[in-house]
Amino acid sequence: MDRLLVAAVGLALGLAACVSPGEVDCGNGFVCAAGGVCVPLAGETLCVEKDAIAACNGIADGRSCTFGEVPSSCNGGACLAIVCGNSRVEPGEVCDDGNAVTGDGTCSSDCKSNETCGNGEVDPLVLVQGVRQPNEECDDGNLASGDGCSSRCATETAQWSQIGAPIGALHGAAMAYDAARHRMVLFGGEIGDTNAHFSDVTYEFDGQSWVQVPVLVSPPGRRDFGMAYDAARRRVVIFGGHTGDDNTPLRDMWSWDGTRWDRLLPATVPPARSGFGMVYDADAKRVVLFGGFTGAAQVADTWTWDGITWTELMTEPSPSDRYMFAMAYDPKRGVIVVAGGYRDGSMNQVPRDTWELSGSTWTKTGAKNPPQLDTGAGMAYDLASSRMLAFGGKTSATDATPASTTLSYNGTSWSSLADTTPGPRETFAMGSDPNTGTVLMFGGLAGTISPTVLGTTYRWNGIAWSAPAPRVSPDLVHAGVGYDPQHHRVWLFGGLNSGAQVTNTLLSFDGLGWQQHGWSGTTPTPRKMGATAYDRAREQLVVFGGVDQGGVDQDGAPLPDALVSGETWRWNGTSWNGAATTQSPGARFGAAMTYDPRRKVVVLFGGSMPIPSGWMILDDTWEWDGVNWKQIMTATNPPARGFGEMTYDEARGQVLMFNGFQIDTVAMTKLTAADDLWAYDGTNWTKVLGPNPVSDRFLSPIAYDYAARTSSVFGGQTFGGAVLGDTWSWNGTAWIDSLVPVRPGLRGGHSVIPSPTGSGIVIAGGKISDSTIAPDVWRFAFENSQRREICDVVTDNDGDGLQGCADPDCWSRCAPACPPGSTCDATAPHCGDGTCNTAVENCRICAQDCTCTAACGDTFCEGAETQATCPADCTP
Repeated sequence: MDRLLVAAVGLALGLAACVSPGEVDCGNGFVCAAGGVCVPLAGETLCVEKDAIAACNGIADGRSCTFGEVPSSCNGGACLAIVCGNSRVEPGEVCDDGNAVTGDGTCSSDCKSNETCGNGEVDPLVLVQGVRQPNEECDDGNLASGDGCSSRCATETAQWSQIGAPIGALHGAAMAYDAARHRMVLFGGEIGDTNAHFSDVTYEFDGQSWVQVPVLVSPPGRRDFGMAYDAARRRVVIFGGHTGDDNTPLRDMWSWDGTRWDRLLPATVPPARSGFGMVYDADAKRVVLFGGFTGAAQVADTWTWDGITWTELMTEPSPSDRYMFAMAYDPKRGVIVVAGGYRDGSMNQVPRDTWELSGSTWTKTGAKNPPQLDTGAGMAYDLASSRMLAFGGKTSATDATPASTTLSYNGTSWSSLADTTPGPRETFAMGSDPNTGTVLMFGGLAGTISPTVLGTTYRWNGIAWSAPAPRVSPDLVHAGVGYDPQHHRVWLFGGLNSGAQVTNTLLSFDGLGWQQHGWSGTTPTPRKMGATAYDRAREQLVVFGGVDQGGVDQDGAPLPDALVSGETWRWNGTSWNGAATTQSPGARFGAAMTYDPRRKVVVLFGGSMPIPSGWMILDDTWEWDGVNWKQIMTATNPPARGFGEMTYDEARGQVLMFNGFQIDTVAMTKLTAADDLWAYDGTNWTKVLGPNPVSDRFLSPIAYDYAARTSSVFGGQTFGGAVLGDTWSWNGTAWIDSLVPVRPGLRGGHSVIPSPTGSGIVIAGGKISDSTIAPDVWRFAFENSQRREICDVVTDNDGDGLQGCADPDCWSRCAPACPPGSTCDATAPHCGDGTCNTAVENCRICAQDCTCTAACGDTFCEGAETQATCPADCTP
């Protein structure tokens, strides 16, 4: 007899006039054959054998049972076959939507997946308007990016990209302030003055200098284009411009979200043009474009962009047609200001007037323009003095020299200010930074017949212009590093610089640019090859030992003139303090050291120590608790080594030590590679793997990638003095050779650090050859072309359905001591602890900890701002 005697036969039996002898009336018109038992389930009634009921005696519904030869489970007290597509979620199933359709967005055909990203099951298809389309490429069971599978289940590949490359000289570039991320963004411009090359590089200002941002796709290079920050959509947008001597204008449109450029293809687009004005009207929440040159003539049309389409704004009166004028937005008065420009190619027709756009109405003011506003001047709103600021430009006269005058406009008239510090220039980029209350200026042309292309940056603070300090480059070898995730900062101390001098330089890195720090009072002596780690529990950089000269030769052998330190120093962010310890590891250099956040101690192993007869390579383990050193006696120990490389594996809760050099046990005077990998759990050392597939090397630092949950190394040096350039990552089980086609140049003795962004590792400096130190900085991370989350505001930029601190991609801003896959320290700083950690938190992503300060023009209505005091920010 079949297990199901009558299975929800429904209407036919339900309408029978009577029940035959031996049959069972299940109610609601259902009849069960003789010898069967009625089993009422949600939406249906089944008739089963009595033995199926007996098989579930004492077994709860939803648990497995045995009846017949197929997998079964108890449902309604009966042991029923597990069948995908019966609308019951049974053991081994994640879901069951009553069908065997894959890609319907509810349940896969095998009932193993609810067809959502992050469940650990790859769902290759999705049903969109009745058509199945490609869906997930991967699914690693989480909604975090940077680990090889993005938060939208798209494959990411390991890539090297150079970061922080300095900007060169440019003119015709444009800038806009990204209020969500507190960054000034600059794009485009021409390199040289003869249409030699047009830049397609994106730069951001890190508070000190412009640094290049790595992007996978970029708009074509151009000059004299429009650029504005669309605050309503949180995107920087660019339009138009030109790329050649013939001045053939462009008509394309692109947007930048802080992580990638996207080509926009609206149905309606203004005619192609260059030399026009484009700004964001915060009062109306739209981008406004005016005027420019179409390739045939100057125009006077006005267009608005609402994030979806362009609309021509029909206004009368209107400024006359013009080209290369100045245009900016006044957030206090809620008006767009247009000043100057010229009307034909010979520059004989010069308006020399100022107009304002309020809503849909252009109004000509009574202001008389200075001649320098005829062409190429820059203009931006000065928040410090609540007035429009203009600089440079030149008159319409043939071969006129650019001006160096600073002008201000108060809504009624123009006046000249005394400061001429930036010097003569035209066609430069200029923008207002509400976060710092300054105006920023970059580049331009100076001169007449053979003008000079400029690469200088100036800031206006409401009173005077000043040039930011020169960019700092971490061109060091044998420096010590420590990573402070709670303040988004990596510290780099000491090392040998490009002038072959041992230093006590202290630098910090925020993920984009480097800053040099000074101090007063006591300080460590210059040193290289010291052991360095950041003690998170006590918020201090710990430096131990090192050598101030000499050191080792190219094969790692100690040199006789080395002067070695046994001091312990601590940097608290403002000053150095020497630690008077009762115990000490003793003078040494080349020791391995890292911080163990689980046990809140700094761990040190090995290194080289001077002894009366020469040198000794050590195998001792020490821990620093913030006050003193303690030697740890372990049952097993790695072989003695110098220049071992150490990091902490957050996902597996252990200290890792990689390679280094050791004494050849046969030829006791010969140094060889310590070709192994060891793990330390606070009690004992365990040999994880050896020999490694990674070739013999030393001076090859290792760092943990928090997003990928791997520890990676790059390059290093062989015992023959050759430098290497390969990339390897340890995933907890095996070493993976990352065969990345584009990568940094060969080097050894460089610094390798976790990226402060929370994803990837960063390398800086290192020795290219005996006499050359690399000045560049590179980042190794898993990337793809999808958008990444922006964690400065609460937004779902990556489209994974999560935003703000609910998005695991924002862990480094919301809970910096709790990286993905780690054991979280509940006492460590985090969003919601009542303290505003300004290094990582702000009032937008963590309003419960931080209070916003009003800054009119930053597109956020905060503090004491009202619609009356700042219509740009507080318009409903």
